[in-house]
Amino acid sequence: MPSPPVGILIYYADNITSVLFLLNQFKLFFLCHYHFLYLFLICMAMLNFLF
Repeated sequence: MPSPPVGILIYYADNITSVLFLLNQFKLFFLCHYHFLYLFLICMAMLNFLF
C-alpha cells in the first residue's frame, strides 16, 4: 500500500484529470451551444438579484 500522502496525491491527480476532462467537454459544448451560456449567465444574474 502506498503511504497516505502518495495515495492522496494520486487521488487528487486522478480528480484533476477528471475535472480537466469535464471542463474540456463543457468548453466544446459551449462552443457548439454558446447561447446556453448566455442564458445560464442571465439566470445566475437574476438569481443574484432576487436573493
